[in-house]
Amino acid sequence: MSGSRIHLAFRYHLNFYHSYRGDSLDERGIGKDIRIIGGLLADLDALNAAGIPVRGTWDIENYFSLETMMRRHCPDLIERIAARVDEGRDEIELMSYNNGIVAACTPEEFREQSRLCISNDGGSGFDDLFSSWRAIVRPQECMYTPSFLREYPDVGVPCISIYNSAVPFNGFSTFVEPLDLVRRYNPLTLRADGMDEGMTLLPAYNHGDIADHWLSLRRWIKSMRREQMKLDNPQDLLLLIDMDADDQFWAGEDIPVLTRLVPSFDGFRRLMESIADLDYLVFTTPGDYLDTHAPVGEVTVNQDCADGSFDGYSSWAEKWENTELWTLIHKSREAEQAARWFLRPEAAAA
Repeated sequence: MSGSRIHLAFRYHLNFYHSYRGDSLDERGIGKDIRIIGGLLADLDALNAAGIPVRGTWDIENYFSLETMMRRHCPDLIERIAARVDEGRDEIELMSYNNGIVAACTPEEFREQSRLCISNDGGSGFDDLFSSWRAIVRPQECMYTPSFLREYPDVGVPCISIYNSAVPFNGFSTFVEPLDLVRRYNPLTLRADGMDEGMTLLPAYNHGDIADHWLSLRRWIKSMRREQMKLDNPQDLLLLIDMDADDQFWAGEDIPVLTRLVPSFDGFRRLMESIADLDYLVFTTPGDYLDTHAPVGEVTVNQDCADGSFDGYSSWAEKWENTELWTLIHKSREAEQAARWFLRPEAAAA
């Protein structure tokens, strides 16, 4: 029997800023985030106490979440996540400092927002709050642009994780050839035409993919195992399930009959209990898997990825409030350029 295993990781995209929902403390606003994240932490603790060693990974936005809304309304959630990180159970990964479109940053702005993610005067950096974190970026809305291949490694972040999903929304699957089993579930090297630089790419999947696999995470994992054991040289596989931390999926969908019959959509605890007996399954985190598993191939993605299918940042550019914000950013950059021009030595001497 091969020593290969299927490694399973769960990542929760934690971001309290919702332009479409607001920040009221009820279910219409961040009250939903607080409820579901608190329930997730309770489930993780209960499952661990019951002998199921599931682990959590949290990619977290700094300013609106860690520094402002969570600190004001639910500081206990920060403390509970930090405690699990201290115990070596959970992992912290990068998102962005303030929910901004990082791909639109100038090089100077990019370096500054990266620095603020790590430590800042508001005390919301990862070094400020957590005993450890991983240099893996799961961008806001899985945003990617080829310049990331140069910019993120320059600030010490060599790995990016975005969707390779049956749901094409904000993923890279529609821009590459179909991947074989080993490449679908392992780190890859991400390239872009005309660039020497690259990053490690960690494919992620979501509850849409669970639905696409017979509505069952257990059936999905068992089908992966069958394919794995057919390989001439079976290799480890990583299934990384990634979803927003405020998604009702984690708490359980309220669908009559279906949720009773389908454990995968009846909340995180029942989801875990439905797969815990698989003896070839290893619970892990993305960072721990990368420590022992090198990229198994390369993919080239030249397009921007973000909200929407095939159209990159179009849905962001079309929002009127973003047009207003971009106008302010552009004016600020023009003012900076003018100030730099007037501060030239020859200008000062005139």
